[in-house]
Amino acid sequence: IPQVSQELLTDAGVDISAVIAQEAGNAIGYAVNTALTTGTGTVQPNGIVTASSVGGTTAATATVGADDLIDLAYSTDGSVRLLPGTGWMMNGKTLGAVRKLKASTSGEYLFVPTLDAATPDRLLGFPVFENPAMADVAAASKSVIFGHLPSYYVRLVGGIQIDRSDEYAFNQGLATFRCQLRVDGDLPQTSHVKHLLSKS
Repeated sequence: IPQVSQELLTDAGVDISAVIAQEAGNAIGYAVNTALTTGTGTVQPNGIVTASSVGGTTAATATVGADDLIDLAYSTDGSVRLLPGTGWMMNGKTLGAVRKLKASTSGEYLFVPTLDAATPDRLLGFPVFENPAMADVAAASKSVIFGHLPSYYVRLVGGIQIDRSDEYAFNQGLATFRCQLRVDGDLPQTSHVKHLLSKS
């Protein structure tokens, strides 16, 4: 619930309400992404990482190896790997480490970057999606998921609702904005998405 002085709203040379709406929309977007990724499932959505099942444990602490990723991919059923929308999800830091992985025999990189911004990069033949809400690689963390990502269902009720009240903090000379979004998510078929658990 951001508050802005009435003087600023009156004297500003820009549309403060529009700026607040844009920034609130960005903040809500990041918060929703975090909830849909790692939400607890109680007062938050059941995040895709939280709902996923274990697909393997890394051989080393705080490190993801090529064999770990292969094990994770093949921990899913063969029919899942054939579904459109099957791929990887990790944050940028993990993605940077994974890009350096090479095949032990040929020395070729496992990661295949694309030159087209509209086409996802690929890892072991599957698309890779970057998500800043995913955990870093650390002891006992779930830093990488693999599976049929469309199996995670999101329920969005309406859109972002932004309300303004000039009465709520009238005695302080403040305009109050309330921004909210109703959303929920869950993964009914937990075997469709697996996570890689870092060794503790």
